[in-house]
Amino acid sequence: MKHCASLSCAAVLLFLVGAPLLAQDEPAGQPEPVLKGECAAMAQECQATKEQCVQLAEKTDAKEAALKAWDDANRARLQQLKDSLAAAEDKEAVEAEIKALEAARAEVEKKADADILAVLTPDQQTTWQGYKMCQEMMAACPGINADQAAKCRQMCNEAARKMCALVGTPEEVEKGKAEIKAQLQKDVKQLVAPAGEEPKAVEPAPEPQAASEPQM
Repeated sequence: MKHCASLSCAAVLLFLVGAPLLAQDEPAGQPEPVLKGECAAMAQECQATKEQCVQLAEKTDAKEAALKAWDDANRARLQQLKDSLAAAEDKEAVEAEIKALEAARAEVEKKADADILAVLTPDQQTTWQGYKMCQEMMAACPGINADQAAKCRQMCNEAARKMCALVGTPEEVEKGKAEIKAQLQKDVKQLVAPAGEEPKAVEPAPEPQAASEPQM
């Protein structure tokens, strides 16, 4: 009996000592990434994995940090130029500097957006492009109904697939995208026009003003 009791005590001791070691082998649970703005819509539309969501959150934070750093360094100068433009003797020079600064900020935003999109697979990127175009088309057609919206999404998805399949020089690809989008606008215009009524032109929605989280 004493021998059995000793074995039992040894087993309990081994369990108590080994339990923390086993617990250390289990990876600690990571907090759910917090996505906001367009990245939240991107994750939902593209059915992003948890790993992708973590990367999207990191890239979004990096984008905001890069834009804030640029604004902190250049916003005062940009505003000064805009305020002095009306009374400037050399308006062309002032306008040129304003455009150069705005182009520099746009380049920072463009690179950050490219880093965010790079998190997605090619198929996910096509899905996101179709979603973005559909949002633009529907914003230009406030009276669109649910059936038309569903068809519009299908048309935009097909246009996105065609755009992603384009090959050639950057100029040729951009020209091809413009032609595909122009045809898409015509098709959507025809879709939403009431029977017997001349379709109205579908104009792209206006670009949003620069904000803390510019559009992708």
